[in-house]
Amino acid sequence: MLKVGIIDSGLPASYDFSVFAAQDFTSTSSTTDQLGHGTAITNIIGCNTSVDVVCARVFHDKLVCSPAQIAKAIQWLISLEVNIINMSFGLRNDRKVLRECCEQALANNIIVVAAAPSQGEPVYPSNYNGIIRATGDARCKQDEISWLNSKQADFGGYSGTPHLGPAGASIGCASVTAAISQVRAQYPYYSQELLMQTLIQKSNYQGTQRKSLAR
Repeated sequence: MLKVGIIDSGLPASYDFSVFAAQDFTSTSSTTDQLGHGTAITNIIGCNTSVDVVCARVFHDKLVCSPAQIAKAIQWLISLEVNIINMSFGLRNDRKVLRECCEQALANNIIVVAAAPSQGEPVYPSNYNGIIRATGDARCKQDEISWLNSKQADFGGYSGTPHLGPAGASIGCASVTAAISQVRAQYPYYSQELLMQTLIQKSNYQGTQRKSLAR
């Protein structure tokens, strides 16, 4: 089974996907999601029957935590030899402790996917070298992705429905991770470069969405 590490606000109270391990990094001794964000992310990624979810809970009652908490979560996921790490969030400023842990994950041949804004200034960890930058793309339906190849992001994915729950870049990131996990499960020995090439070929859209001109 493919092990996908998810750093977020925890697991749903009930779920029907496979969980390999779960660990709390908020000092509350619980891995259950209280925000709905982690629930949305894990449901998207966990729907792949070839995936074992590895949950690292860093958000408790709000979507805020320290870079050190994220770094500890990454180190734990590395120790469990996960294949992919999903981080559906972004920090405005570079932090050495976060950068070094991401570099360590990449050195262990772990694919790291992180949320990136579709516009504006870059965020971290998605702006670190070697990390796949993923965002939401309004063109994408569920199970669709786009190869954006833009200044802001590499791939886009289904971004959710705002009035039904979390939406935007974080959901798009999870959608891209789900697509990557499907390719990785099918081709387990592909290098990251070859896996990305395959993902580009499978993408439903190429390039950024163009706005129509007003008449």
